[in-house]
Amino acid sequence: MATMYDKLLLLPLFQGLTLKEFTDILGKVKFRFDYHKAGKTLFKVGEPCKRITFIIDGQVEKLTTSNSERFQVTEFPEAPYLVELSSFFGLSTNFKSTYKALTDVCTLSFHKRYLQDEMSKYHVFEMNYKNMLSARVQSLNNMLWDEPCRDPESRIRHFLLSHMEKPTGRKVFKMAGSTLALYTNDSIPKTNAALEALQEKGILTYDKKYIIIEDASLLLTE
Repeated sequence: MATMYDKLLLLPLFQGLTLKEFTDILGKVKFRFDYHKAGKTLFKVGEPCKRITFIIDGQVEKLTTSNSERFQVTEFPEAPYLVELSSFFGLSTNFKSTYKALTDVCTLSFHKRYLQDEMSKYHVFEMNYKNMLSARVQSLNNMLWDEPCRDPESRIRHFLLSHMEKPTGRKVFKMAGSTLALYTNDSIPKTNAALEALQEKGILTYDKKYIIIEDASLLLTE
């Protein structure tokens, strides 16, 4: 059976740390372990992000609503998972999504001040943090410089992928076809035809209110 040390080393911030380094961190940083029953809300959109939280066991439901409230995206991250890296520091440090325990969940968290005060003293830890931030920024930047989408199906793929944290696993978009047509700058008939084509390829299923994708990586295939 994996030890807690083994589990924590699966988390991206801790990868590469030696047992001695990790033991030193445990002596200086106040870690908190919490257990949450399925159905419990862990964080709500708009709440301040004061602690760095990892899901180390279980699966959560992540619900994100567009600023216009025209659509919602539900994702289902599984352990090991770092909750909302983008909300630790910067102009906005409030949660952008609501997180609910889909199964019984175990979390590890610590106050984010330790990230600057103690953990930054460890070179490997600091590099892990920088690499994670860089990877996220590069992913978003690559989307900006992609080749233009020349047909409705490609525009739908791009829209869906650009509103996911990662192009893996199950995703549920709650949005009307007319809303998708608005965001992809296509007519409703063209949008519906493209959705039907994607459904025939087994990439997604849709009805009047929902687009369900069982495996988001399929959106990357032609």
